[in-house]
Amino acid sequence: MGALPISMSAITALPGLQKRKTPRSPKYLKFLRLQPCAVCRTTRGVEAAHTGPHGMGLKASDLDATPLCAEHHRLGPDSYHRLGERRFLALHEIDLMALRGNLRRRYGA
Repeated sequence: MGALPISMSAITALPGLQKRKTPRSPKYLKFLRLQPCAVCRTTRGVEAAHTGPHGMGLKASDLDATPLCAEHHRLGPDSYHRLGERRFLALHEIDLMALRGNLRRRYGA
């Protein structure tokens, strides 16, 4: 027998469960867009790619975003969106936790 379908509204309506708010920081996203792409180091067309935990209608925190050019974020054959997080990080040899820590220190967060 398969799992029963359940909606987010049903989950959040259960006693004791609250929908978590995702941290947002427009200033941090602006800072990321001024950084070089984490893959190719270009400074042109850099986007703040939300690369953190997400799902169940929840977008990744702005504090987990990564600077990626459009090619490496969405457009290229080796982009984050085409490969998925695990394959993207392995292919480009990126230590996401170290990168995030370095970016947050430089930002002052």
